[in-house]
Amino acid sequence: MDNIGSPRLNWAALVGVLVIAACLRPAITSIGPVLPEIGAELGLGPVAQGMVGAIPLLCFAAASGLVHTLTGRTGHHGAVTIALAGIALAIGLRSVPLAGALWTGTVLVGLAIAIGNVVVSGLVKREFAARVSLATGLYSAVMGVSASLASGLSAPLSAALGGWRPGLAVWVVPTLLALALWLVLSRRTDEAPRVATAAVPPAPTPWRSPLAWQVTGFFGLQSLSFYLMVTWLPTMAAGLGYGPAEAGWLLFWFQVVGVVVGPVTAWWADRLPYQRLLCAAAGLLMSAAALGALAAPGLLWLWVTLAGCSAGAAFALALALAPLRTRTPADTVRLAGMAQSVGYLIAAAGPVVAGWLAVATNWGVVIAAVGVLALVQAALGSLAGRGGQP
Repeated sequence: MDNIGSPRLNWAALVGVLVIAACLRPAITSIGPVLPEIGAELGLGPVAQGMVGAIPLLCFAAASGLVHTLTGRTGHHGAVTIALAGIALAIGLRSVPLAGALWTGTVLVGLAIAIGNVVVSGLVKREFAARVSLATGLYSAVMGVSASLASGLSAPLSAALGGWRPGLAVWVVPTLLALALWLVLSRRTDEAPRVATAAVPPAPTPWRSPLAWQVTGFFGLQSLSFYLMVTWLPTMAAGLGYGPAEAGWLLFWFQVVGVVVGPVTAWWADRLPYQRLLCAAAGLLMSAAALGALAAPGLLWLWVTLAGCSAGAAFALALALAPLRTRTPADTVRLAGMAQSVGYLIAAAGPVVAGWLAVATNWGVVIAAVGVLALVQAALGSLAGRGGQP
C-alpha cells in the first residue's frame, strides 16, 4: 500500500513517541532478575511468580481492544498522559510494603501500558505515515534499550538500595520525567490527522479478516516467547550456575541484541513489497536457539544471542504490520487493538505455564515447547507478511 502523508518529519512528535516508548517496558522487565527475591520474601512459588509476569499481559489483553474508545474521547494526547501517569503511580504502589500492593500495582502497570502500547501505533500512523519504518525502528530501539537497562540494572539496584522494593521503585523517576517532557511536547503538536482520510471509507471490522488473525497470531506468539524469556531467563540461567547479577546481565544481552536487530529489520521491512520472509526467519531463529540450548547448554550466551535476534526482529515486525496493513490511523488503532488484545492473551499463558511445566517436568521441556511454538510463529508470519489489507 502507498502511505499518504507529508515527508516532512515532525520532530516534536518523534521525540514524543520515543519518550512514550522509553516507559513501556522497564516496569515489566525489571521484575525478572529480582523475582526469586520477591518469591522468597512473599512466599510465592514458581506458578505464583509466573503470575507476576502474566498479569500485565492479561491486562494488555483485556484493555487493548478498548483503547480506540478512549482515544475517541480523550484524543491521542490525553490517552498518552493517562498512560504515563498510570505507569508512574503503579510503579510506586507496587513497591509499597502493604498486603496486596504488589498485585494491585502489577494490574495497574498492565492497564496503563496497554493504553500506551496501542496509542503509539495510532500516533506512528498519524504522524509518520510516509516514514513508518523510521518511526517504528526508532520506537522499537528505544523500547528495547529501556527494557534491557531495566533488566540489567534491576539486581544491582536492589542490592545497592537494600531490597527489591526500592530497586523497583526507582523506575518511577524516569517515568515522571517522561510525563513532564510529554506534557511540553504535546503542546507543539495538534490532534488534526496528518494523513488524508476524508475520502477513505472505514475498513471492515478486523475481527472477520483472516489477515488480521494472522497478524494477531504472529504478534501473540512472538510476545509469548519474549515475556517467557523476560520472566524466566534469569531463573533458568541460575539453574546453570550463573549468579543473580550475571543472570540479569544475560537478560540484558538478550534485549540489547534485539535493540540492534529490531530497527534494521523495520527499515528493511518497509522497503520490501512483502515481509513474509523476514517474519518467517524471525520465528525460525527462535526455534534454532531453543534447539541449540537443548543440544549444547554450555553455549548459552550464543543461544541467547540468537534468541535476541529473533525477538528483536519479530517485535519490530509485529509493530510495523499494523500500520503497514492499514490505510488510516483509526484502522491502525483497531487492528493494533485486536492484535494486542488477543496476542497478549496468548502471551500471558507463557510465564504461568512455563512455571508450572518446569515444576511438573524440567526446564528442558519448557525450552522444547518454545522451539515448537516458534515454528508456528514462523508459519503465521509468512502468511501475515504476504501483503494486503484486512
